[in-house]
Amino acid sequence: MVEHSLSGDFHETDIICAPKLLSVVLQCCRGAVDRWVEPYVRLALNRLSTAEKRPLKDELLLVVANALYYNAELTLGALTRMGVMQELFTGWFTMIFERRWGARKPSAYHACCFASNYPISNACLIHVAGPTYKMHHYGSCPNHTCSAGRHRPKGTKPAHFRQQQDKKVCVLGLASILAVPDAALPPEVASGLPQLLAGIMKLLMDLKAQQDEAEERANEDADEEDEDEVSHDATCS
Repeated sequence: MVEHSLSGDFHETDIICAPKLLSVVLQCCRGAVDRWVEPYVRLALNRLSTAEKRPLKDELLLVVANALYYNAELTLGALTRMGVMQELFTGWFTMIFERRWGARKPSAYHACCFASNYPISNACLIHVAGPTYKMHHYGSCPNHTCSAGRHRPKGTKPAHFRQQQDKKVCVLGLASILAVPDAALPPEVASGLPQLLAGIMKLLMDLKAQQDEAEERANEDADEEDEDEVSHDATCS
């Protein structure tokens, strides 16, 4: 059924549940579906090559993330045999760093505050330009905000993996690669571990910002409810 959906000529909104089903199987049947990991990943990536809309692209890549979390070594082996390792991770990291800028999109990610000589411990975010990743420091840039240790460009949110659950799945999948023995890491992955860590860091920063925003909205809603109750009691009295 899933293969028919992802291989057929269907509208993207009609098949969004197909990759979700693959992800559910990988999440709930750990250790029991080893022989299906490569077919699942192959199905997802074949459809990803023709996907046009963000929701389907995200769900298809989440299949890969779930496969890595299921068994990273097995999944990396499948990706190596398929010959898509470099292309997959380049596209994945590009999606992780892509932003929704709204009406005003800067041309160079606020290059005014870029400093490649900052040590990692002092850096706050990662700058991406194609497959090249560099540390971005926002300490003195007026175009960015800093609050409670969080550094986030004004008016920007992730273009992909917008739900908290999606970010968590990506983090778990990418972090699972770190547990693979060095001898079993494909050369492309071994040489790209700094980019891997950069992607994990960016996802975690976006997740924390999203959680803080949700908590702030919840607190504001609670305050409004309290104000309404006080106003109602005053009117009744």
